[in-house]
Amino acid sequence: MVLLIAIFVLMLVSIVAIALILSAGTESALTSNYRSSAGVYYAAVAGLEEARGRLLPKNPDYFNKSDASFLPTGGAQFPLNWVRYITNPSASDGVVNPQDTASPYFDSEYQKDSYPATAITSGTLNVRKLGSISGTNAAGIAGPLFKWVRINAVTEMSLNIQVDSGNPNDGTTPLYYDYAHVDSHGVLRPSLIVSASPPPTAVQALQITALAVLPNGSKKLLQYLVAPVPVKLPPLLAALTLSGSTGHAAAFHQPNGNSQYAVTGLDHDCLGNVVAGGAKIPAIGVFPGTDIAGMKSGIPSGNRPKYTGINPAPDVEDISGLFDPNLQQPSQLDALAQNIMQYKDATVPAGSSSTQTSFLTSLGMSATNPLVVVANGDLDITNWSHDGYGLLLVTGKFTYDPDTNWYGIVLVIGKGAVEGDHQQYKTINGAMVVAKTRDTYGTLLPDSGGLGGASVVFDDSMQGAGVAYSTCSIQKATPPANFQVLSFHEIPQ
Repeated sequence: MVLLIAIFVLMLVSIVAIALILSAGTESALTSNYRSSAGVYYAAVAGLEEARGRLLPKNPDYFNKSDASFLPTGGAQFPLNWVRYITNPSASDGVVNPQDTASPYFDSEYQKDSYPATAITSGTLNVRKLGSISGTNAAGIAGPLFKWVRINAVTEMSLNIQVDSGNPNDGTTPLYYDYAHVDSHGVLRPSLIVSASPPPTAVQALQITALAVLPNGSKKLLQYLVAPVPVKLPPLLAALTLSGSTGHAAAFHQPNGNSQYAVTGLDHDCLGNVVAGGAKIPAIGVFPGTDIAGMKSGIPSGNRPKYTGINPAPDVEDISGLFDPNLQQPSQLDALAQNIMQYKDATVPAGSSSTQTSFLTSLGMSATNPLVVVANGDLDITNWSHDGYGLLLVTGKFTYDPDTNWYGIVLVIGKGAVEGDHQQYKTINGAMVVAKTRDTYGTLLPDSGGLGGASVVFDDSMQGAGVAYSTCSIQKATPPANFQVLSFHEIPQ
């Protein structure tokens, strides 16, 4: 009996040991499968992101810098018969050709995505290929293992979705994304549209498809639907816009000892000259709660004729009726400023005026190189005798020196305070918005109290030529559209 019991216990222990070995093997297999699945997934995402990034003209690896005919230029539509590839062969692949039916990386998916169902081998297609920038780096580390990325236009038929419910799926008209689309109930609802004559706010949607293959054979095919959505800026309804609300009036004080100071809503060109017959907007735009009559009377009589705009000078107007109602609370306008930061080309470091101005000089801004510059805090450009080009966003106090021309857009959104006391007669040529969304400690103001009163107060001894509205400078300073991902999905293999 003892022998039988011992044998039984030994069998029981052996069964448990075998179960543990099998369990460990299963766990190892699951881990290996998960590692492969995650690796091939992120390799495909890397391909999608490379393509999305290289669609931007400001990207140093912009497609058309390598092939001037790779993408349409001048705002032209992406033709339905154009197909563009990024190829990324490994050392063992030699050449990756998505059009080769004998290749393990043949793009059989294009025929399913196109209408009429056109094989990628068709001679009617305009196909171009460029190499990836994600190859092996100088340290010998290989880049992501995607094989190709395809870029093409889309239609209702190719996406198999019916955007216009009144018509059958259209296979000949490109789809557009209207970021300012208003539905039948009057609600802002950005959406895809199909139209032979799209509105100015509609931009063409493109499809990006990436195939990734690992050495162990794992495959993943992922797709983005993207569209070039412009950066949203606050409405530029006056040469100088000052926020405020009931009980929180805006404050403006020009340098009273300066007979040349002017704020003008007459359109100027990029050189600062008035455009004959050009657009006109208010010189200063304010919100309800500001004493407009008092602001006008505070401008020295000799300078009042220089505050030109739509109405007789000095032209100070309530622009709240035209200002986006979704941006008239502190949280809304502050969120807009935070979003603009995502498009920055440079962030000014905190520190002394000399530190900040030295950094600005190092950026090399010019009329052909406008930048999005962010000062996430106070900015003091005292004694910076250079010119700025582009969009400047300051979240703290902005100390302006009129020894500087700024060509573009100046946004002081946050503490909403501008001051200055230095010499020279230079201009902010474009538009300026000063809005108080945070208190002096940087805490966001409650929406219930409305926007805070912006403050633009210059010392009486300051010089400067003021602010001149310029659609040319504004247009050049507006950041280029970013390709926003509208949808993302995996295609089963």
